[in-house]
Amino acid sequence: MTGDSSRFAEVASRLGRRLCRDAIWSGRRCNWLGFAPVRSERGWGFQYRALDPTLAEGTAGIAVFLARLAQVDGDPVVRETAEAAAERVRAAVAERDLPVGFHEGRAGVCWALTETGRLLQREDLVEAGVTELINLAGEASTEETCGIGRGVAGVALALLSTAAMLRREDLLPHGFEIGQLLAERARRSDRGCTWPTGNRFGITGLLGYAHGPSGIASVLLRLERAGGPAGMAAVAWQAFDFERAFFDPSHRTWPEREPDGASSASRPQLPAAWCHGAAGIGIARLLATTHRRVPEPVAADTEAAIGLCRAAAEDSLRPGDASPCHGSTGSAEMLLLASNRLRRPELRRVALGVADHLIEQHHRNDLPWPCGLPSPGEIPSLLLGLAGIGDFYLRLARPEVGPSLLTLEA
Repeated sequence: MTGDSSRFAEVASRLGRRLCRDAIWSGRRCNWLGFAPVRSERGWGFQYRALDPTLAEGTAGIAVFLARLAQVDGDPVVRETAEAAAERVRAAVAERDLPVGFHEGRAGVCWALTETGRLLQREDLVEAGVTELINLAGEASTEETCGIGRGVAGVALALLSTAAMLRREDLLPHGFEIGQLLAERARRSDRGCTWPTGNRFGITGLLGYAHGPSGIASVLLRLERAGGPAGMAAVAWQAFDFERAFFDPSHRTWPEREPDGASSASRPQLPAAWCHGAAGIGIARLLATTHRRVPEPVAADTEAAIGLCRAAAEDSLRPGDASPCHGSTGSAEMLLLASNRLRRPELRRVALGVADHLIEQHHRNDLPWPCGLPSPGEIPSLLLGLAGIGDFYLRLARPEVGPSLLTLEA
């Protein structure tokens, strides 16, 4: 690899080796320590502790990144650490105290185990992940939360991706059943439709991709495209309508949540975030461009989201957050997708400018990377920390290693 690809690969490699260095081993398994949100009698705070097994903040996300890196550079230490992380994930794959969703729950743990096994050519890991994912799909009807991050839409997303990467069409009917369940549960109003969702902080009425209508709509569109029952797309367009009803034309952005819901004074507004902001809302609209009939207002949504993410990317000269969840690499991911889907190379140049700037500020000077929690140090995890930043650079260098873990689409 030469030029930018070589430089991006160097960043990913260094971050991967740092994760290998910092792993804490117990027999054939390993895990990491990092800051995580915790609830106490005084409310929410942050605690330095062993990572949970999830994709977003835990061992599963790191395992996927290291398995991808091992496939690219063949480093035996990276591969050994990826396998040990996968063993920790396998031990937790059936944990019932996790939510069912993708990024924060059991569906993501199952998907990560399967994907890591596929990359490392470990059929035992693949089968363990698929078996538990099928079991989880059977439990979906009892789960009330519907979002991708913590709810049943995340189970459908895991089924869609696993069916595609393993060519297991037998998994799709399980996803179609969840799609029908989501369509039936939609709460319809004159604004459109939405679903009961929330996050670990107990905040309801969130908009956007991970915790709001955008992500659920995106899953419904994919299910119909994969051969699911007709009518799912119609529900998805209504979900986009619902979010559009809260668009603020004066600031050309969406609030992080429905303005008339419960108070969210303790949480910041995240107008360009992937989790519940413009990056995720824009990604959902861009993924919808493959549908045969896209309502005209969706294009305006997309342009508003591009404008916000572009402004956030160009403002990345300020110290801040480089994480995928609500930082500069998440905004850059949205711009890269927009450049590809809309054939706008100038957006790719902006995204690569973010990557170059972060290299100059942190990689080249060997300074800490700014992560996604207000903690006094780096975080090893995927959505909020080093594994996610490393995966962003690895896919810039070698896109064929796998899809963005923000979208699960190549």
